[in-house]
Amino acid sequence: MTYYARPGQSLAEHLNRVADLAKFFGQKFDSAEFCYIAGLLHDLGKAKAQWQLYLNGQAAKTSHAPESAVFCLSKLKDELGRLLAYAIKSHHAGLPDWAADLDQLGDQEESELERVYADIISLPQEEELKERLLHEIIKIFTPGKNNAESIAFWVRMLASALIDADRLDAEAHERGLQPQALLRNPPWEKLERDFDDYMLRKQSEAAPTAVNRIRREILQEVLTKADGKPGVYTLNVPTGGGKTLTSMAFAMRHRRANQLNRIIMAIPYNAIIEQTAASYKKIFGEKWVLEHHSAFELADRPTWRLAAENWDMPIIVTTNVQFFESLLKSSASRLRKLHNICGSVIILDEAQMLPREHLHALMTVLRSLVRDFGCSLVLCSATIPCLEGNIHQSALFTLEGLPQVTDLIAEPDKLAASLRRTEISHLGEKEVAEIAAELDKQAQALCIVNNKKDCQKLFEQLTASEKVMLSGNMCPADRQKRLAEVIFALKSGQRLVLVATSLVECGVDLDFPVVFRELAGIDSIAQAAGRCNREGRAKLPGKVYTFEFSEGRPPPTLQTAWNIAKEFIPQNGVWEMTPKLYRQYFTSYYARNNNFGQKEYSACFPIGFNFSFKTYSRHFNMINNSYLTPVVVWYEDSVNLIGELKENGPDRALLRKLQAYTVNVPIRQLEVWRASGCVENIQGLDVQASAGLYEERKGIRLSEENAFYVF
Repeated sequence: MTYYARPGQSLAEHLNRVADLAKFFGQKFDSAEFCYIAGLLHDLGKAKAQWQLYLNGQAAKTSHAPESAVFCLSKLKDELGRLLAYAIKSHHAGLPDWAADLDQLGDQEESELERVYADIISLPQEEELKERLLHEIIKIFTPGKNNAESIAFWVRMLASALIDADRLDAEAHERGLQPQALLRNPPWEKLERDFDDYMLRKQSEAAPTAVNRIRREILQEVLTKADGKPGVYTLNVPTGGGKTLTSMAFAMRHRRANQLNRIIMAIPYNAIIEQTAASYKKIFGEKWVLEHHSAFELADRPTWRLAAENWDMPIIVTTNVQFFESLLKSSASRLRKLHNICGSVIILDEAQMLPREHLHALMTVLRSLVRDFGCSLVLCSATIPCLEGNIHQSALFTLEGLPQVTDLIAEPDKLAASLRRTEISHLGEKEVAEIAAELDKQAQALCIVNNKKDCQKLFEQLTASEKVMLSGNMCPADRQKRLAEVIFALKSGQRLVLVATSLVECGVDLDFPVVFRELAGIDSIAQAAGRCNREGRAKLPGKVYTFEFSEGRPPPTLQTAWNIAKEFIPQNGVWEMTPKLYRQYFTSYYARNNNFGQKEYSACFPIGFNFSFKTYSRHFNMINNSYLTPVVVWYEDSVNLIGELKENGPDRALLRKLQAYTVNVPIRQLEVWRASGCVENIQGLDVQASAGLYEERKGIRLSEENAFYVF
């Protein structure tokens, strides 16, 4: 009897093709044997009579992955079988929590699977199979070097190789191809030439300023270390020092020296990623750069859809959310790309923005990527956090950081001094009206505050007509339009005052002669200062003023950083920011916190391999938006899109277009609006229903008690 995996493809062909491809993927992390066996067994459950009847339209659809996992456990009854069973069970529903009472196969099912196993699968006897797997896993994991948490991460890699091989074979069968035909072979030599040519042109066209001279010196120093072995590197460059191109220059040469597979840049905000991806596409061509984040439309482009699903591209620009949730979430769609991170140069931009409450998990997976999976990690920031060695040490626990960090800049304090283009003064406590009066005196000025409530209040107290506000109360389309106005005014020398929340602090290339920053963490103040005299064109240093609003305290999420900054900053007068100060600040910051997510992570991945992948996945979110919910507002083209939503319902392309007109608001605020009829539900989405809720240039109107949020 011939068993089928899907119409037109025999089960034997599918299992063998998936096994071969998974084995190929597994070679990247020394796990070819495990991946091969997972591929051979992953769909064995399709040999059930009910599945075969389902394919013929004679029965309802039934499961097959759990049965395949149970059959694997019947053949390998110890921990080796359990590790394989996790991956096998994951290939549709994602990685599970371990279930000690996993249902046993019925006698008929077991007989069917045994018969197919004997007929179409060529594997050695159980003892020899165990010996081969044990030999492989001993090579991967050295006793005393790896713990249960790193083995759990290896299981994710195993699952990833299987999931991608399974999906690629299904697509290849549908298109009449061999699965290997869907794999990419990037033209690295051409990409390197394109990058070198671009850098030569850019340097020849650059104005002969002191800042541009220092940028060239930074690039030259960094490239002297690019031939080093894979490991952890830091690029500690002041804001405006050219780290976007310098980090890519290092990555390109480092990849070539170590024959690595791809370059991945992870960035904290969508606003930054679009700008960075556009720069790289201009250099390398759109064909070889994957821009992967929630706001980028891929639905109508099959090649890009596949690339976004498995990251089989040479250069990837993504968000921290996409990157780390692929490493730590349990869904099959997230896991699929994971094996293609092996052997990559990973650039973490603005490394200081890694969320403290998940730092234990983030450090665990980053260490594993470098130690076990052949990656190099480059931490980029003007304010590099202290993530090497032991980040936190107390009587209760030790938070282990990254090992053997190599600094690409030998003397960061000296570099910071040479690139200093600002003078920073602390003004002490000020009323909102006092800061508004100071801003009204300026020809061009930027003021960054800690929450949306104060941003709105300060904006409304400005008397200058040439004023712009940027905050999270505004939809992305409105913000982009205002940002374009700001950039035009700055370039043309027009008068302008910009009031914003911290969303302008990273990756937005603004250059003001004067910047005001409400007291926050030292890293935030440094980012704000990077928006002042950025290009060093002014003859005198740019002016940066820090201050505290006398009316209130910072949001709870900023309280610790605010307290430490207040200790470091003199209450009045001029002060300097240096890499030494940043190190002192972060050392103090990590010492005063004791929640890095270590309890939750360790509880889910204990010794004994009773792993809880699904439970941890529910817990882990890079951005805690649990108190917020999206509302689609009336702004420009959104009215037409809302009409499409009413008439045709949601589809992927429409939902992505609507993201440009969406604002996240507190859930309790939404409940008030629903009750009053200001918001209606259309096809599952909350949509503005009455005029006045959203105002162009100011954004959505929150009640007083709901306006106290950071962005």
